[in-house]
This record gives sequence, structure tokens and C-alpha cells, in this order.
Amino acid sequence: MKVTVLGSGTFIPNLKRNAPGYLLEFNGKKILIDCGSSTLLQLEKIKSESYKELDYIFITHTHTDHVSDLDALLHVLKWNKGREKELVFVGPKEFKDFYLNYLEPIIEGNCDFKIMVKEIEDNFNFEDFNVEAIRTKHTDNTNSVAYKFIIDNKRIIFSGDMGYDEKFIEFSQDGDLLILECTISTTEKNGWNGHLNAEQCAEIAKKANPKKLILTHLHKDEKDNQKKLEIVKKEFPNVELAYDLMEIEL
Repeated sequence: MKVTVLGSGTFIPNLKRNAPGYLLEFNGKKILIDCGSSTLLQLEKIKSESYKELDYIFITHTHTDHVSDLDALLHVLKWNKGREKELVFVGPKEFKDFYLNYLEPIIEGNCDFKIMVKEIEDNFNFEDFNVEAIRTKHTDNTNSVAYKFIIDNKRIIFSGDMGYDEKFIEFSQDGDLLILECTISTTEKNGWNGHLNAEQCAEIAKKANPKKLILTHLHKDEKDNQKKLEIVKKEFPNVELAYDLMEIEL
């Protein structure tokens, strides 16, 4: 089982960190979690035409930095013939409307494979894995969720974008891997409740007790990112900063 960080950054253009995207691979299955700008290119860097092999695409929320490469991905799948297996989209509440209005027109009338679109409930049981979801605090007008994938008794949690919430700590308790956003700069002590600062990430990690913590959704100030890492590491030593094309074996 392996997680590859395709994009460890935010919506702000950054030559080092692309917009959010993660690839989870296990037992021959490929799951894409979020699909921000340059995700398609990052998949190509991993393996030529690996985008053809995706089985599932999970979206945490529909802000541009998490979905902007979905249209490019569907466009290339439409015109590169040969795919036969079904592609399953999973997203938060109202994701079906987003798909119908924004994505379906791209492939309408010329698609050789079936697409299924689901809105996540508390949990879904797929053929060889389970996934649970919890609503996260992000923005008032956006449905945002975190995902927990349960595969061969391992638990991998993707926070998406979120503010501090005790319910998320319970949701992510004792996971094997927690990929947690850490957006707010160390200079913004007040922050805001739609994203996390380093102190909040440390608090979540201490209480949730994952085996490994990865901080992601990082801005371009790498000196500040290192400060975030130092703050969290004082409270939770087994932590690393995400970087693009980072591979995490489980």
C-alpha cells in the first residue's frame, strides 16, 4: 500500500508545491484524492499514462485548488480510447450537481466507459476497502469532508481543508497515517477557523495519536513551513512535511 503526494500546496501558484492531490494505491487499485492544478502532469511523472488506470476519484470539496484538473483528466480519458473499466467519483453533499453542471458536458456523447457518481454518506463499503467520512469546518458555503480509508486493517486519513474540530480527532483516532492540512502561517496567531495552524495540528496529533503524521496544504514560504514542522515536532515527533511526489509506504 502506498500514498503518493501529487500536490502539497494551496491555490497560490508555487513552482515547488502543486495544488492538492494524492494517489492511494493498493492491491492493484488506484484512488485519486482531490485533483488540483497539475495533478494530471504529476500522474504522468509517476508513470506514463497512469491517469488511465484510476479506479476511484474522491473529492474533499469543490474549491478550485482541489478540482481544477478534473476537466483536463476527463477530457484526456474521453479522447484516449481503450478504457473499459468503470470510473467512480465520490464527493460531499451536492457533488452530483457539481458533476452534472461542470464535468458531464466534457464527456457527454463520446465516452466508452461508465462513470458512477456518489455523494458520500457516513461510510461506504466497496469491494476490497471501506471509507468513512466526516463533515469538516471550512467555509460556510462549501460542503467539505475528511476521508478515512480502511484497507487490510490499516487506516489512512485525509483531512482535506478544515478548521479545528474535536469531532475530527475522534474520527481519526489511532490511524496508521494522517495527512493533515497546516495552512496558516506561524505569523498569523489568530488565524481563522477554516484552516489549521501548527499549534492546532500538534494538538490534533497528540490527541488522535496516528502512527505517522504528514503536514500538507503548505504555502510557498519554506522557512515558515520549517517553523511549522518544529512547532508540531515538539509535541508529536513522528511528523514530516509533505513534498510533491513524496511516497509513503504502509
